[in-house]
Amino acid sequence: MRVIGAAMHKRLTTIILIGLLLTTATLAEELTVRPGDDLRSLAERALGSGELWRLLLTENEELVSQSPTSGDTLTLPGAELGWAELIAGEGHVVVGREHGGFAPLHPDTALAPGDIARTGELSAAHLAVGSAEVILSPQTALHLEGITNRAGATSALLEVLYGRVRSVIERVLGDGEEFSVAGPTAVALVRGTDFEVAVPDPGTTIISVHRGRVEVRPTLLGKPTGEPFFLEAGEGAVVREHDVIRAHLPTAPVAQLPADGEELPFGKNTAQRVNLDWNVPAGATRVFLQIAADPDFTRLLEDTELTASESFSIELAAGEYYWRLAASDDNGLRGAWGEGSSFSVSVDEIPPRLKIGGWSFGAGGRSLTIWGDAADAAYLLVGNSPARFNADGSFRVTLPSEPYDGSVPLIATDGVGNSIEHRLIFHLPLLPVGLTGPTGGSGLTLLRSARPLDSWQLRATVGTRYYQLDSTDGKATEAHLGLALGLGGWGEVSAYLPYNNLIADDGSSRAEMGNLLFEARLAPPVSGDFAYAAYAEAILPTSGHESADVGLYQALTPNSGRHDGVAFNLGLAFQYDLEGLLLLANLGMRPTTGDSFYTGVGAALPVTRWLTPTLELELSSPLSDEAALLTLSPGARFQIGDLQLALSGVIPLTETTDWRADLAVVLFHL
Repeated sequence: MRVIGAAMHKRLTTIILIGLLLTTATLAEELTVRPGDDLRSLAERALGSGELWRLLLTENEELVSQSPTSGDTLTLPGAELGWAELIAGEGHVVVGREHGGFAPLHPDTALAPGDIARTGELSAAHLAVGSAEVILSPQTALHLEGITNRAGATSALLEVLYGRVRSVIERVLGDGEEFSVAGPTAVALVRGTDFEVAVPDPGTTIISVHRGRVEVRPTLLGKPTGEPFFLEAGEGAVVREHDVIRAHLPTAPVAQLPADGEELPFGKNTAQRVNLDWNVPAGATRVFLQIAADPDFTRLLEDTELTASESFSIELAAGEYYWRLAASDDNGLRGAWGEGSSFSVSVDEIPPRLKIGGWSFGAGGRSLTIWGDAADAAYLLVGNSPARFNADGSFRVTLPSEPYDGSVPLIATDGVGNSIEHRLIFHLPLLPVGLTGPTGGSGLTLLRSARPLDSWQLRATVGTRYYQLDSTDGKATEAHLGLALGLGGWGEVSAYLPYNNLIADDGSSRAEMGNLLFEARLAPPVSGDFAYAAYAEAILPTSGHESADVGLYQALTPNSGRHDGVAFNLGLAFQYDLEGLLLLANLGMRPTTGDSFYTGVGAALPVTRWLTPTLELELSSPLSDEAALLTLSPGARFQIGDLQLALSGVIPLTETTDWRADLAVVLFHL
């Protein structure tokens, strides 16, 4: 701007009219450029349009604004005019002129008419322009047109070249005072209000009123193009070269997450990514989001525009943050910013507590039950599977033992990603799982195990027995071979092949094959602590002795049936695994030996990995008048390296029962 004297008035008016025609012709083509760098350069090249319009409309007024010479320090044109100065700025904020270059703008720096203030990305500037506070959004350029003096009153005119400018005037301006903000297609004039003027492209001016009343004058290159109209609070207008759209402003989205004042803790080694969520108001098509490090939103960390359906997340360092939202409709009308919300980001480096209280076997050693405490944990992984735990952090988990080969990892993770890992080292006890074929389980002499071999496993054992035959005044030793084949987890078939050496008290002896025993066992696969099985046993006699030898012969195969024909045993086996204790029970019938019934109970106690003591009690009760037989069988199973063996004995508790000692050794598993 220049100071214009009365003598130069007519000549200057002519020059201005010619310049206006030339400028109009030039800008008519350039105004079609889209927003961006071209828009900025275009807007700054066209900044004279508002000045020309003002000069034309104030032809008889004395213009009191002046421009400092190149290189001069920018100063106020006069304290009585109260022109403009920077109150606060953050980020990249510069001031300058079209051809004079730009320099950083600092607080308390005065601005003069003709200056252009610009903000970069994530930058903002608060200017004091007379009685108004003018706020420049990021990526905005504002041309400070100047102040005119009319009959003792002042009128301030600002021109938005691109971006968005908010003006807040708290008091009502006096008579003759005027505050105007222009865009390429409209000028907003106010007396006291809170409004925004945005220029998204060279041919559009958007005016939004948040408080008070604003008069809007459609213009083009400073020349009126339509009838003035008024906008009330909550209304807005989109003014283009040939049309005007008026509508109510959309309300601000309502912030949902994080909640106002919420603290968001993160783990030390986790990404500190914050997810923000909000409710979009009806009619809104776009959402504007700002995140700042201060409640005044001058130190912006994020300033973005999203579609109404988009979500947003951002990675932030530890600290306190503020965020706010606004919305716009299909016409580009943007409502006021909503109330700001705050949240804080903190780093929690303390992992949750994880304590293993203990463990026990189950399902015949096929499963492990682990219990303990995982206080402050949000997730617990035991082995390969997530585990549930109670509100107090206690947990109890049962899982198969086979996949872990003696070691189970436990990982507890809290809600922010801190984790702690423990590893349970376990040794499965030597459980009774049919070590000696049809004569019983591992370390068992009388009872059958309810759990057969896994899969199609083949097992072979050898052993020896010693009999003290009180009923026949003799004794015997027996060597035997046992074979068992698993049936895919559904049972097993087995054979027991003995060879006996009988020694009578008179010194006579005889060595021969003993009765052959064959068994088939059906045991449905179960994963719990309770198992059951049904079995059938066939005894094939191999002796052709006279009846005088029958007593001694049968004594070597107790409960085996007749010596002169095939005998059978039918029964059910049950097994229940307690914590550290295994209980067994058998119930059976021998239909070929006087229809006798038998029942037995037993227990196995895994003391260490290499030692499992057992104890059995069996009662056999014939249906005839014969006395019942009661026996007690203590035993133990040992493992020394890869060597597995079982030792047991049978102690008679009735007078008609013999006692014996057994030793069985596992040869191999296939």
